[in-house]
Amino acid sequence: MTTEAAGGIIELKEDNVRAVEAMLYFVYIFGYDGSGNGQECISPMIFNAEVYSIADKYGILALKVRATEKFDKAVRTCWDMDDVAHAITEVYSSTPSTDRGLRDTAVEVAHEHISPLLEKDDFRGVLEEAVGFTADVTQVFAQSESSSLRTYHCPRCGNHWEALLPCCGYVLLYSLSQRAFRLG
Repeated sequence: MTTEAAGGIIELKEDNVRAVEAMLYFVYIFGYDGSGNGQECISPMIFNAEVYSIADKYGILALKVRATEKFDKAVRTCWDMDDVAHAITEVYSSTPSTDRGLRDTAVEVAHEHISPLLEKDDFRGVLEEAVGFTADVTQVFAQSESSSLRTYHCPRCGNHWEALLPCCGYVLLYSLSQRAFRLG
């Protein structure tokens, strides 16, 4: 018999306390406050990404669906807030690449609002650091009719690059030889 079974106590030391609280509220009353339900409110985008992650960890599909709905509403409403970059980082660091639940929403919103988002240092930082996110955004732009994807050969280093040219003038580069993204 495990210590938890003998004592009737399960410690969830590795889990975010607010996300665990939301999970328990959901299990008992089928809902939770999307802003953290506490004295210290945090970004609804970040909080719902944390709830989604804990729902995935403990296999509570209905909570994942609810967290997806709440995240979707929050990120589509608050995409221009300073914490959107942190929310994207949370999504891409806490979910497996095969789980598209929150990732697709983050990518869609980035695609829809790329010009103003690229003016934010934090967002550009996410593009440079979160390779999965950058790859996903690049695929959406490559598939859209409004973007132009061209292949270039650098005469100096010999690398071949694909350049994605959004309307705002920023260039998202993908090195075919190095298999790496760069914001230029």
